[in-house]
Amino acid sequence: MAYSGPMTDPVDIERLRRIGWRGDAEAGPGRLARVVAQHRAGYELHDGDLLFNAQPAGAFLKRGLDPSLRPAVGDFVLLSGDTHPVIETVLPRRTLLVRAAAGERYERQVIAANIDYVLVLMGLDDDYVLPPNYNEAYHLTGDGVVVDVVRHLARHLLEPLLGLGEPAREAA
Repeated sequence: MAYSGPMTDPVDIERLRRIGWRGDAEAGPGRLARVVAQHRAGYELHDGDLLFNAQPAGAFLKRGLDPSLRPAVGDFVLLSGDTHPVIETVLPRRTLLVRAAAGERYERQVIAANIDYVLVLMGLDDDYVLPPNYNEAYHLTGDGVVVDVVRHLARHLLEPLLGLGEPAREAA
């Protein structure tokens, strides 16, 4: 399916909203999809209906190209080709999650694009003590931002795994 310019078909818009499209960027010519995974051999994309594989265009493989210009998980991209999709364009990003890449010199490594929430979980030993200067900051963000996310994970992931039913959940 090809798109050119602003989309007005309600079916297309609804299909794209299922993969996070907000319509805050105009698509150009080509098939629109979202990057859902990146592998050494290419990318996995979703167009709101189908999950499929695609390769990056040659321009993304050039030596010396800033890695942040390459497609990343969460990017909306325009494709050419139907039987062998090729990522031709990365649409403008709303947000970008980056980190310092491993190595001796500083380079940015893109982790994900166009995301709304980030939840960082880490395992700690039972005897780990959070340094006092971090405690208040983590306490504030935990109480203010993460409580709903943790409750959702507990209710929909952890409690079913532990076999806790409705009575146990209501007591909690």
